[in-house]
Amino acid sequence: MADLLVTEKEHLLEISFNRPEKKNSLTPEMLLELADTLQKYEQESQTIILILKGEGEGFFSAGYDISRIPTAGSPEAKEFATKKPLDVAVQAIEAFPFPTIAMLNGSVYGGGCELAFACDFRYAASHVKMCMPPAKIGVVYSVAGLERVKNVIGLANTKKMIYTGRAFTAPQLDKFGALDQILPPEELQGAVYDLAGEIGRLSPLSLRGHKFILNRMGQQGLNAESMEQANRIIEESFASDDHKEGKLAFLEKRAPQFYSSSSPSSSSSSSSSSSSSSMT
Repeated sequence: MADLLVTEKEHLLEISFNRPEKKNSLTPEMLLELADTLQKYEQESQTIILILKGEGEGFFSAGYDISRIPTAGSPEAKEFATKKPLDVAVQAIEAFPFPTIAMLNGSVYGGGCELAFACDFRYAASHVKMCMPPAKIGVVYSVAGLERVKNVIGLANTKKMIYTGRAFTAPQLDKFGALDQILPPEELQGAVYDLAGEIGRLSPLSLRGHKFILNRMGQQGLNAESMEQANRIIEESFASDDHKEGKLAFLEKRAPQFYSSSSPSSSSSSSSSSSSSSMT
């Protein structure tokens, strides 16, 4: 059975961590495959909403599979340090051109938190817990990873999570600003699909443009080059077919039909991919 399940249907790209017997712990192969899959959509013009989830109800992901981290000094360790699979996967999620949703149907630990915080939305089942335990295993998280968490929940709450290594409950995480919505487990998938459907009806050009600008605002800020790109995106949007259709639909008091946004008649396909295994 594949460790990473990939399904594309209409306006959705759904990727599932499929190691429930190992708490959906992450292997280097899974993370690199996740990144490769997402990079195929970099030039996509039709709206595709990414939904990231874990199989089963116990864990979204228990984080890195510790047994798959190579021993320091080994040739494998050098390759691991060069490729940095978690960083590559996180960057691919952030660079995905359309909105991304982490469907937290189970608890989230370690590296799983980084993947979830890289998403634009986090919808969680009411039983979910989240834990960042580097101090319990004697490692220090990357500056980029800590910055990513801080951008979502603030410096004070990041300190609480990192310094204590506690597993925080969904209500606590909600107070931190880590979650967009908490739902009973049986309602989670429907709510996520509703959100994806709502976004999928909007202008692809607008979604892509705002994703580009907001990502750079949230990362290093808009430097001169990024500001020039942003201004060009804004200018082009006012001359676009999407803008013409949006304005006409507003005047005609109807829902806009954007050329490259998704519709119920969109074609669908699905595929699966693989990786291998051990435990964390």
